[in-house]
Amino acid sequence: MFYSPVVQTVPVVPQIVLVSPPPPPQQQLTVQYVQQADFSSDLYHPPNLSASELKEQVLSIPAEQKRLFEALNSSEDDIDNILQESRLCGTPVGLQNGLILSMAARGVKRHYSEPARQRNNPSYNDSSSEGKRYRPNPKSGVSFISHNSKRIDNQKINTFLIEHYNKMQQPPEMYSGKMQLREALNAVLKAVFPYAGLYVVGSSMNGFGTNKSDMDLCLMLTHLPIDQRQEAFDILRIVQRSLRKLDFISNILLIPAKVPILKFTDNLKHIECDLNINNHVGIRNTHLLNAYSKIDWRIKPLVIFVKSWAKFQNINDASQGTISSYSIVLMVLHYLQCGCNPPVIPNLQRLFPNKFSSQTDIRSLTLNERMEYPPSNNSQTVGKIFIGFLKYFSEEFDFDKYVISIRTGTKLLKSTVIRENPENHSQWKCLCIEEPFDGTNTARSCFDTQVFQRVHTVFKKSYQKVLSTASVSHLLSQSVHE
Repeated sequence: MFYSPVVQTVPVVPQIVLVSPPPPPQQQLTVQYVQQADFSSDLYHPPNLSASELKEQVLSIPAEQKRLFEALNSSEDDIDNILQESRLCGTPVGLQNGLILSMAARGVKRHYSEPARQRNNPSYNDSSSEGKRYRPNPKSGVSFISHNSKRIDNQKINTFLIEHYNKMQQPPEMYSGKMQLREALNAVLKAVFPYAGLYVVGSSMNGFGTNKSDMDLCLMLTHLPIDQRQEAFDILRIVQRSLRKLDFISNILLIPAKVPILKFTDNLKHIECDLNINNHVGIRNTHLLNAYSKIDWRIKPLVIFVKSWAKFQNINDASQGTISSYSIVLMVLHYLQCGCNPPVIPNLQRLFPNKFSSQTDIRSLTLNERMEYPPSNNSQTVGKIFIGFLKYFSEEFDFDKYVISIRTGTKLLKSTVIRENPENHSQWKCLCIEEPFDGTNTARSCFDTQVFQRVHTVFKKSYQKVLSTASVSHLLSQSVHE
């Protein structure tokens, strides 16, 4: 007879289901085990609003933001177009950025007063016979990067990345379908494990999901450790038998591994799912990454593009010895913390040690909690940040010497990490990225020297091609090795 540590006096169920992005108010989901279902969020903007409705929202925002809008000095038609193109942004601040970026990308001139021009624009030039006007300064690094007589238009690259994000981001209906599937599975599994909690984790919930993301699930049974190789595998076999009775579930496959996974497909929504047992670290890092995704509107478009680039360039597959999607996200966050100057994001585990601690009860975690972040002085475009990301890992970061750590917001000496964790020294080889909660190497799959050199070469050649072609579109259509 099989014994498992599932009989607990304290139910391990979520007080609030991890939700991101929150569903529209008119489409709120009724979720079991929710005690206070607070789906409200300043970061959500209901889709399918008309240009006039969007315009009303802009004109109802605070006075200083309205003045910014009026300063754009566009025609009514221009305003409608700008508003339609700024659907990416979900907050008033994000909408400001969206308006400015949209106008810059479309070549619409912003009209400043004479004092404002002279005070704010070092590139101001009044020698033209056509009158005084603003001229971009290539040396400022704001609009252009010069390299070998090539001028890289950051706004053009920026527009490409934002359009890619709009096309690739996880749509609301896909997210809602995943939440409905989670509810159905939870109803089935609680008949077998009445005190269990079913959590959606990974990209579906951490803010970096795409329209191709599968759904990762974690069944939490106990606060006590579980033997993953034996107990977790046996529990998944019980789950497998339960799922076989459901006509909307197919392709059920139990994969034995260090951390066993049950794979299956939802036939109604065509959602591919991976289920694991008691992976509390996955729940915690989903919570952490979701918080990072909300700090600055540039983070999501940047991460989605980097993931697409890595996948197309064949360096985003841990099973093949390259980099997992989770590790790629950590690399981006590390660059935003300490690779670019000034930083884009702070260190959340230092700012909120009680919220993002490995000791925090996972049942208390919520993705809809509002937090105050220190403002960033970095005003670079998404395009320029991406180019800086490639340069940082191509030329500046020393992989032989350092470990990436978003937990500390710094680079850690590899020798120090190994000295402090001698029992796990073998995992710190080529690419070293610290898991922010359990301290393991999330990139330990990339241990082969030749494979790592190929990965590093992709970074270098991608950076060189962007500089030589003044474009990033080819990174998603042509291998850098060609």
